[in-house]
Amino acid sequence: MIVRVRVAEALAAALRLHAPAEGDAEHGGAATLQWTAPAVCPDEAAVRSRVEQIIGRPLREGDEAVRVVARVTDDEPPQLQLSITSDSGSRERVIDGRDCAELAEVTAVLVAVAVDPSASPLPPAPAPALAPAPAATPSTAATPRPEPRAQRSTRVRPAASGGVAARPAATIHVAPGVGLGAVPGPTAVLAVGAGVRWLHARIDLAFEQWFARPATLGEGDAGVDVRAFRVGVRGCYVPTAGRVVELPLCAGLFGGAMRGDGRGVPRTNAQRIAWGGAQLEAGLMFAPLRDRRWFAVGPMLRLQAPFVRPAFSLDGLGVAHRTGVLGFVGAIQVELRFP
Repeated sequence: MIVRVRVAEALAAALRLHAPAEGDAEHGGAATLQWTAPAVCPDEAAVRSRVEQIIGRPLREGDEAVRVVARVTDDEPPQLQLSITSDSGSRERVIDGRDCAELAEVTAVLVAVAVDPSASPLPPAPAPALAPAPAATPSTAATPRPEPRAQRSTRVRPAASGGVAARPAATIHVAPGVGLGAVPGPTAVLAVGAGVRWLHARIDLAFEQWFARPATLGEGDAGVDVRAFRVGVRGCYVPTAGRVVELPLCAGLFGGAMRGDGRGVPRTNAQRIAWGGAQLEAGLMFAPLRDRRWFAVGPMLRLQAPFVRPAFSLDGLGVAHRTGVLGFVGAIQVELRFP
């Protein structure tokens, strides 16, 4: 039977069920932990390290024979599906938590208490002092005692210091697409970049190339071939982190240069003009693999506004092209993640 509990109830139950009893014999064996969680959660090595921190020594042969299978779901808030098997039997629980870090801490506490029942990250509760009752005499009337006040329940949470924290993960990506508004007409765009992602945030740095497009003056062949490159940085909020579908909402800045090469006139030259601005971006990233820590793919849409509008002209013929007030990019981003 699967029991569904909250974090406080899970910790309290663990300390009750695994409290050492007098006359218990030691059981030789090995403790095993199987941990599955989204990429933004602590990994198995971090959970195992926290277990060893709680019990005060490394896990080794001769520990209580315990097998723990723990899986953190992609729900918001996440849930911990936990199975603990030992010599005394098997138990399964579903534990609700605020985030992955809290559920990782709960798992570490439960494994530590199962391996070493004397280990506990919580201070022992002081025993209430009991005053001796006065002896009753026939000549003394019984004085009614006030009823004891109900003790207020205390919610137990994992310790904040020394716990398991979600670690940042590195990413690299490539994003081919189509751009409009910077060079004449729509053109092919290719971006490559790298970044760092957390549970609900990410930062990316990317280089992007806008391939050349021609701008023609009049009916002849005279014109300018315009291309551009830019380097952009963006910060993103990811409200749906850890799920199959992620929705990054981003804002950032970019800077670079545009180049125009004249053609169709006796004297041609190349013009280079600085280019920069601000951008807003949104995406829909899919993590189709069962282990979503490694790969994601999806469309990204960007709106960009340059601070200045570079213009390219030919001597005596006028302006051949001026950058638009706004630019648009639609791309497919393919991302590799390194938890």
